[in-house]
Amino acid sequence: MNELQSQFHKDGVVFIQGALDRNTLKLAEAAFDWTFNNPGPGAGDLLICTPGTFYQDQANPDCFDAYHELLQDTCIPDLVAGLWESNSVWFLYEQIWFKDGGNTRRTPWHQDLPYLPVEGDDLGVLWTNLDPVTQDTSLELVQGSHRGPLFNPAAFNPDDASAALFDEGVLPPLPDIEAARHEWPIVS
Repeated sequence: MNELQSQFHKDGVVFIQGALDRNTLKLAEAAFDWTFNNPGPGAGDLLICTPGTFYQDQANPDCFDAYHELLQDTCIPDLVAGLWESNSVWFLYEQIWFKDGGNTRRTPWHQDLPYLPVEGDDLGVLWTNLDPVTQDTSLELVQGSHRGPLFNPAAFNPDDASAALFDEGVLPPLPDIEAARHEWPIVS
């Protein structure tokens, strides 16, 4: 675990292949299905008027029973707590993403932290694919971007991938990572 802790602190990202056993994956899929079938106030389509389906739901106030076993009775809390050597983990909210259609636009580059009302080093976002994805459609991250600076996050505007969420001057504009991929330490 020491190597993973070091990598997490340095890069802000670790990939733990096979970390979730078959039962945990079943619980994750059941939680996803519950959220998909019981939309909360944060549910809706993103990037409307673009090809394919891009749907998300987050912070559903009715989700606690659906997620309890997954977040309490599996290895997930221990994996996360182990990354920052803690005895406890607090879960902020759940979020699901559903993309369908071969032409679905990629998720705009962004940092998660400007969307979250928290600060500190002991923060983790867990991403789990429930369906296989190809390398060219998998999640990509910029190593070390958790250390700052924080950039104005993407507004997920269907007409402008570079549109920012906050007014100009609140945070610096996000660099055009896609246009200069070779300049960034991108991992997937």
